Amino acid sequence: MHGPWRKDGPRLPVEFARTSSGGRLTLVLADNTPRVTVLWTELSVATLDKARRALAEREGIKEKNISRDIGCWNAGIGDAGNLTAEVGAWAAAKEITGVVWTALPVKFGKESRAPSAEEAVEYLAMLPESKKTVAEEYVRKAPVQIRTPFRGIFERKFGWTPISDQRRLLA
Repeated sequence: MHGPWRKDGPRLPVEFARTSSGGRLTLVLADNTPRVTVLWTELSVATLDKARRALAEREGIKEKNISRDIGCWNAGIGDAGNLTAEVGAWAAAKEITGVVWTALPVKFGKESRAPSAEEAVEYLAMLPESKKTVAEEYVRKAPVQIRTPFRGIFERKFGWTPISDQRRLLA
């Protein structure tokens, strides 16, 4: 990464809608969810292909899945579905020439679908304590501005309030 995380990214439909390692419900692009302003940063790479590979490495995405699981936009040429045009419009307004993003699909257990709010709460409640701690940390450390419906439910049900940026720096 080159520079800080910036809080004026595009507005995208994200939710805690993918069961991942350690029991976490991770943030992914999820259709039919309210949009939130995401964070972004610059990468210190020379090409869009290198940016895709760097993000894939960070996310643990295998080489063979990069074209599927890493979205990109480059001066109007991109992939990963209908968000490309929206990301491209945001990038063009910022005079950014290329963008990459994680495009892992929703997944609940072994199913290719997002959980309902009730399923997400039940899933988290049933986790063994060690995995619940990992899941809680993930939710609480997500950027404060990522105010999704599930996050609000997790706050009310479990008391998992965001850890502020200042507290995150001290941890």
